[in-house]
Amino acid sequence: MRALKVVVFLSFMGLVASLNLNRGHHNANAVKSDAVDMSFLSTTTGATTFDPSFVTTTSTTPPVFSSAAPLTTTTFSDPVSTFTPGVAERECGCTHSKIWLDIVAVIDNSQTMTQEGISTIQATLDTVVHELTLNVTGGWASRVGVITFNEKATVVADLKTYTSTTDFENQLFTITASTTIQGVNILSGLQAALGLIKDANPGPNRRSVVILFSSAYNNGGYDDPLPMAHQMVSDNIKLITVAFVQRMESSEVLLLSELAYPGFNLTNDQTDLIDAMYDSLCQANCFCPGNWMQFRTNYNDITSRGYGICLYYAGISSGWQPAKLACHGEATGAYLTTEFSKEKHDFNVAYIKDVSQNGEYDYHIGLSYLNGGYVWEQANGQTVPLNNGYSNWNLHFPNNAQGNCVLNTNIVGSIIGWTNEDCWSKTKRYLCQVNTCDTDYYCS
Repeated sequence: MRALKVVVFLSFMGLVASLNLNRGHHNANAVKSDAVDMSFLSTTTGATTFDPSFVTTTSTTPPVFSSAAPLTTTTFSDPVSTFTPGVAERECGCTHSKIWLDIVAVIDNSQTMTQEGISTIQATLDTVVHELTLNVTGGWASRVGVITFNEKATVVADLKTYTSTTDFENQLFTITASTTIQGVNILSGLQAALGLIKDANPGPNRRSVVILFSSAYNNGGYDDPLPMAHQMVSDNIKLITVAFVQRMESSEVLLLSELAYPGFNLTNDQTDLIDAMYDSLCQANCFCPGNWMQFRTNYNDITSRGYGICLYYAGISSGWQPAKLACHGEATGAYLTTEFSKEKHDFNVAYIKDVSQNGEYDYHIGLSYLNGGYVWEQANGQTVPLNNGYSNWNLHFPNNAQGNCVLNTNIVGSIIGWTNEDCWSKTKRYLCQVNTCDTDYYCS
């Protein structure tokens, strides 16, 4: 599975105010971006060097690199419930101590940030990182790197430096604002962050995040950071921006939001900054194995907010009961899909229409009649009753005389709804469902 790479690039405002089971045939909805010249990076044995016109380094410990093992299986940890089955769709897990990301904090330490601003950033970052579990070898823990920038970027610590939150805190509070350099070159900071992620070789089961703190934003020209930000989106690196607005200064820094991954733009003066940062980290740490589709708020926008649910379209027909057993074999904890809400039903239908190659949109769902009532399939043979107020029965259904299992089909016109079916004789496609890789389900 792929891991999330998190690069944190926070731009502060105010003085002290503050994821291939789709069998490779579904629409990838890829995000297009401008090409970015990567020639500024060069790799040597045991280290990555940067064009000195962009980056200097204060790190005294050379990084140690290792090749990621080939992706073979998915292992899910014991679940920690973040939703009420049968009532709501599962949200992404967000246990702070179990966030497993590569996170790079990129901090503006120019004169315009001021020492007061630096102190605010340090307090914010220290608060966020304190609840994480740090481990330089990865696994069910995070790795954190730090970069400062003004006219040039400086690597304070790579992703193999901090073994504890105490180590991080001790070095973080040694950072000071420049007393002479006013220039702010965001591009240099992002380039250095990308270099740290590349050198750390996170592998397919780890995501990366960059957090950018900045007191200024200058777009356009040779050092325009926007193309690099677009490249990060296409590389599945989530960029969090924190705009720091100084008193009596221009609010143009708010334009920093155009660099952020959609929904990941923050400001230093928002009252929920810490909670918003955790939420962004947990969204970045919430993804699906290859070929599984993550349920999200908007099917047509892959950057829209994701839920803690992965879906897999089976491109071959079977009866309902065999489909149920097949889903159990697709991944640990997988089962026939649920539809607790209209939003989930609509997403399922959109997914089916996107991946079906023969125009066949009927599909089995995990609803059946059992012991006097309708129940939804859940992980490991569990069930929950159909009692949350949402149903989508076609006209004249439910009708147990037609069978005790349920599929989605259209009887009249183009509206697709629930219909009873025989659990063996009706052969249709089906959707499997499993929890996302996130803080509560570690995937390796």
